[in-house]
Amino acid sequence: VHVFQMIVGCEWDDETNKITGFHQKGCDGEDFIALDFETKTWTAAKQQAVFTKHQWENNRAFINYMFNYFSQIFPDWLKMY
Repeated sequence: VHVFQMIVGCEWDDETNKITGFHQKGCDGEDFIALDFETKTWTAAKQQAVFTKHQWENNRAFINYMFNYFSQIFPDWLKMY
């Protein structure tokens, strides 16, 4: 049995209006891969994630979708609630 974990969210500093998003995935309790919103690239936490990193970085539409989601939709929710 293997366990796949995902942590997704964003932080909004209401004083500076800075938004920080995070999208991280893990496997069996260890970090696997994370999206860097500054560079819009994936960071492989272990060698086994390098193939996934290259595959996912070729999907620019998904990265742009995630960037929009974290820079527009999540912050709107945080400001609303």
